[in-house]
Formats: sequence, structure tokens, C-alpha cells
Amino acid sequence: MSRTLLINPTALEAGLIATARAKAHGKRRAALETFSASGLPHKRMEAWKWTDIRASLRDLPMAEESEAVGRSFFAGVDAFEITVMNGEAAWAGAPPEGVEIALIENDGELSPAEADHPLANLCAASVAKRLEIRIAEDAKIARPIHLRQVAGAGASHFWAQMRVPKAAEVTLLQSLDGAGAYFANSVFGFGLDEGARLTRLIIQDGSADGVEASLTGVRVGLDASFRQCALLLGAKAARVETRAFCLEPRGLVDLASATLVDGERHADQTSLVSLHAPECAVAQRHKSALRDRGRAVFQGKFHVARAGQRTDAHMTARALLLNEGPEADHKPELEIYADDVKCGHGSTVGALDAEALFYLRQRGLPESAARALLVEAFIGEVFEAIDDGAIAAAFRTRAQRWLESAR
Repeated sequence: MSRTLLINPTALEAGLIATARAKAHGKRRAALETFSASGLPHKRMEAWKWTDIRASLRDLPMAEESEAVGRSFFAGVDAFEITVMNGEAAWAGAPPEGVEIALIENDGELSPAEADHPLANLCAASVAKRLEIRIAEDAKIARPIHLRQVAGAGASHFWAQMRVPKAAEVTLLQSLDGAGAYFANSVFGFGLDEGARLTRLIIQDGSADGVEASLTGVRVGLDASFRQCALLLGAKAARVETRAFCLEPRGLVDLASATLVDGERHADQTSLVSLHAPECAVAQRHKSALRDRGRAVFQGKFHVARAGQRTDAHMTARALLLNEGPEADHKPELEIYADDVKCGHGSTVGALDAEALFYLRQRGLPESAARALLVEAFIGEVFEAIDDGAIAAAFRTRAQRWLESAR
């Protein structure tokens, strides 16, 4: 294969390409060539116009002493933990019954959902081994699996895959933490067979100097359901992207997300749900609260193919600007080729309700407490779909800490 290079690569891009090229072969080399043609995502790419990863990484030091990372907010949940330190996965003890975990050699094979993504190609070229989580057929895994990712100085890549077979059920917790200046790049692939149930719950809480990007591709089978709830606290730049494909009838996708950003943090929640079979249902709701000079991006798209008749899909995105400095960018999209569907979307950006704030002040609450109460009620609706009380408490506790820091 001929070698294609960027015309003017940044120092980091050149280093990433050189490091991967020394170890890549076969399909890993093909993935590297694809990345080499585009480089890191930047604002001239339509899908990345609000999240310029290349610019955010321009001054990233490749090696320095990392700061300490605190306990995960899922520490109080009885979950089986897999710790991923700078891309290296490790775990202690036996996983729950019905679960197998293994590290396998990376062959560089990307799914169609990932193949056009520049950072997925970089990950496929750079990772020596990927993590595989295998669930037994018909297994109901009562104990959640916690995938804790911790990023330190420099650049790291991580790739994980999970197959949820027929009639199996599992809950996956993911925490994305980091300290200092770093670049953390991860790819996740989930395959849901007939009647499978996967609940994925994410807290992203990076450092003010870190850059995080994760891509998830999900295949949703016959009568299968994929439910996801994410809380993003941002970083120098953070993007959590989900691509779900309903390929067989009666698939269910439920996406809930909340973003809380302050300072100069940036958080990007991007998603694509593509429906290629009849009688599928999608519900997506996103809420964000911003203060100081924080920036929150929401990009959500429903693609309904001709075969996706009788689709029921609805999307809402709402943002609260708590002062005059922050920015919320919303891009909801519908692309529909079927003629028998119920699809809709809505987007709003505004300030706190002045009448509601006045009502609380009249009843003796200080302004800071009244504002925090209104924001907590606004964001808290996103977490109502979390059935496990301990997990829901972890989300609410992290949100409350953010609210208290403004007082």
C-alpha cells in the first residue's frame, strides 16, 4: 500500500504516526494509512467543527509526571472493576458468573460503524491488544462491570469489545478520569443479539488540561435494547460519541445525557442512531448547564433508512446558560427515507426561569441556593431512568458537587 502523509502534520501527529508505524502491520497498517491521510480531527471537518482536537493537542507534552487521581464516583457501587491505566487493562479476581474477560491480539479490524472515524483508525493502528468481555447466552449478570479508565501524562489508546448474546442482560459502568495534560483515545464495540439487554452508564470527569475522545459503535439486534446514560464534566476538550445501528426489527435505543461545564472546559456529546429495520424505537434527551466560559456541544442525528418503517424516534436537547460567558452549540438532525414514521426533535438554549428564581427567593432561600436547586431539578431528570439506587446516587453526588462549587 502506498504511504499517504499529512501535508503539514503537527509534532504530535508526526509522533503518533511514527510510534504506530513501528508496530503496525496488516490491517493495523491500513488503519494507520487512513489516519495519516486525515490526521487529528479539526474544525474544518464538519462533524468536528465545534471540537477541534488538533488545536487542543497542539501544546501537549509527551512525557511529564502525572498528578494523583482520586477515587471513582462508582467506588461505592458493588461492581467488578477492570482498571485501565493509560490504555493498559488489568483486573483482580474472577469476574461474575457468566462473564469472561480476555486480552487478545489486535488485528486492526474495524467495524463499518468505526471505519470512517479518524481516531478509531489511530486507535486500531496503535493498540497491541484489545479487551474482550464475553457474556454467556441467557445470562442475567446481576453485578455491574465497572470499566475504570484513568489517563495520565502523554498519549494513550484503548480498545474494548463486548458481545451480549441472545437473551442476556448486563450493566456496564464506565468512568473516564484523568490528571494533568494527556490525550486519551478509546474505542468500544458492542454487539447485541436477539433479546439482549445492555445498560451503559458513564461518568466522564477529565482534567482541565486533558483531551479525551471516545467512540462507541453498537449493533442492536432483534428485540434487543441498548440504554445509555452519560454525565460529562468536560476537560480541555472531551468528546463522547455513540453510533447505534438497529439492523433488525423492534430494536430499542434510549440515550440520556447531561453536561455540566465551567471554567474553560469543553464537552461534546455526539450521537448517530441509524435504523434499518421496522418497528424500532429511539428516545434521546440531553440537558446541559454551563457557567463561566464553559462550552457544551450536542450533535444528535437519526437516520431512518427506507426499511425503517413504523419507526418511533424522538430527540430533545436543552441547555441552561448560568451567566453571559458560556456557549452551547446544538445540532439535532433527522434524515428520513421511510414514509411511515413518528420522528421529531427539539432544541432550546436559555437562562434560568426568573419567576421560579423569584419564587424561591421569596421563601427565604439565598440566591445561590435557589439557583443550585433549579439547576439540580433541571439536570436530575436525566438520571431518573437509572434503576439502581447506588448508581443513581453516584451520578447525583457528582452533579451536586459541581453545583456546590459555584456557591
